[in-house]
Amino acid sequence: MKYFYLFLFILPYTSSYAQTFKVYVKLDGSFSNKSDSSKYYLIITKNNDSTYLVGQYDLNDNIIEQGTYKDEELSIKNGKFHYYNYSSSSETIGYYLNGQRSGLWSAYDAEGKIADWKYKNGILDGPFKNYNNTLLFPYWEEGNIVNGFLEGKFSIFNQDSTLIYQANYKHNKQIKEDFPLTPPNTNRNLIKYLQINLKSYTADLRTDGPILKISIDEKGKILDAKILKGIKPEIDSLFVNSLKTSPGFTPAKLNNIPIKLTFNMMLSLYSDSYTDDYIIVAPAKYINIGNGALAIDNR
Repeated sequence: MKYFYLFLFILPYTSSYAQTFKVYVKLDGSFSNKSDSSKYYLIITKNNDSTYLVGQYDLNDNIIEQGTYKDEELSIKNGKFHYYNYSSSSETIGYYLNGQRSGLWSAYDAEGKIADWKYKNGILDGPFKNYNNTLLFPYWEEGNIVNGFLEGKFSIFNQDSTLIYQANYKHNKQIKEDFPLTPPNTNRNLIKYLQINLKSYTADLRTDGPILKISIDEKGKILDAKILKGIKPEIDSLFVNSLKTSPGFTPAKLNNIPIKLTFNMMLSLYSDSYTDDYIIVAPAKYINIGNGALAIDNR
């Protein structure tokens, strides 16, 4: 937006305290007061000589981004910026200081927050968290970045804050990793019990299985079960009731000690790939850290 100040006279709105302008940006990057051959438009509010609030909109009036600049050329971002991505239903919010990313940045999708990270002088620096809000494998991870490099402990936690995975990094290089959680497993007694109790719905269950949220105790006994994505109401109700009276799971262990655990899973009773070793929790998820931005923020 270099030399943009030349166009600040276009389409002013009246205001007692600030000047507001509307400018169309054409396909070739030039500016106009007409929408013909434009790809988006800007609404610029000049609050004072060092504060220009700019909103970028598509031609359907959907906001794409909004933030403040400190110069009339709109070349130095300074203050809060809010980015919108409608194709992925996500938003990113963060701050600039004299043109460089600074402080806390956060990202959100339709399910909630998906990331927190920090910048210092335009470089990733500080603790971060990433959240996986998917229905089947909800988990979150945390670590620390120093001057753009992953340093120290990096951890992944199950939805109930149970540690799944841990690694140590030095200057972005992994030097140690550990999988402290042995996940709970289905077993053939559990599957057979459910097959018998739900035999009236064998045809439905041969091609589908519900996604459930399940809590177990240290012995693998089911304390609670809820349907997150069902098949049919009558099947879902019987499935949950049968689970609660079933033999349960092989217990989860943390550092070889049996523990309580809450997890989500799709429970298929007639899977051709059935084994005794269902992995319930999410596998380790690695993030690509460099001197640029996190992958989640590609602006």
